[in-house]
Amino acid sequence: MPELVLVSANGGGPASPPPQEFRKHRLADAVWDAVCPDHAPSIKAILERIREGGQRAKYSEVNAAINHIRHHAEEYGWTLSHVGADKSYFPILVDPNDPRHRVYMVGPAALRAVTSGSLAAIKRIRTQARHQAMAVDLFIDNAGSRLSRRQRQQLRSCAAMMVASAELATPIIEQFETEATA
Repeated sequence: MPELVLVSANGGGPASPPPQEFRKHRLADAVWDAVCPDHAPSIKAILERIREGGQRAKYSEVNAAINHIRHHAEEYGWTLSHVGADKSYFPILVDPNDPRHRVYMVGPAALRAVTSGSLAAIKRIRTQARHQAMAVDLFIDNAGSRLSRRQRQQLRSCAAMMVASAELATPIIEQFETEATA
């Protein structure tokens, strides 16, 4: 029977590329202007506001800019809340006293956006954890004797942690949903 070799998704190379100097995304300032002081209901709305400001951009570029901003919140001094049922892209300052950003109001719309985005993120994580735990179990079954006992134990432990984390999320989700309907 052939030996089973576990390979990382990136082909076995380094886990992450070497650190690079931070480079600002060309649309970062335009995204800020599009979501501040009024949040934006969609990427399409952000794109339209950017275009109204005279910049050329594509939907995919705005999406890439949002991801870049989220990955580099410390460098930008702000990030965007994840989007939930409220469908609001809302800016959140890393440091509210940072002089690089003008002041904006944090009110009921911001609270709804952040709560909705948090709930959506928790639900997504819970679903992904459940799906991955099932995939790990199937992988162990399919690999059979090609996995060592230690490898099977490690994978089963990982799957058990994913299921446990999914179950921890359930009461949080229920609490969010109860408060949202109250």
